[in-house]
Amino acid sequence: AEDAVLERLNSVLEPSRLLVLAEKGGDVSLDSSEELPSEFQNTEIRANDDFRIFATMNPGGDFGKRELSPALRSRFTEIWVPSVIDRHSIDLVVEKTLSSVKTVSKELLGQVRTKMLDYVE
Repeated sequence: AEDAVLERLNSVLEPSRLLVLAEKGGDVSLDSSEELPSEFQNTEIRANDDFRIFATMNPGGDFGKRELSPALRSRFTEIWVPSVIDRHSIDLVVEKTLSSVKTVSKELLGQVRTKMLDYVE
């Protein structure tokens, strides 16, 4: 997401849990004496008490990635998960992912799984 979009999350993560929609779109022309129609004015949205946000990201140093701002980053608990590189661990992920495919024979899924694992190595 764009930096400006991500930074808008800061206010939702404050104790007030408030998000202000200041730019709701639309095209309106006004002279100096007119007031902005209500549908184009700021709207405040307060997050529910049960609101939670979970986020994942690749390291900012990866190609094409940006670092989060210190203000936003400090609001999350970071858990570093190293790359999965051993065949057995990758096989567990692939097997779990392919197990939801019901329209293909188990034999063909096994062949696909083997090809995927061979490719990773």
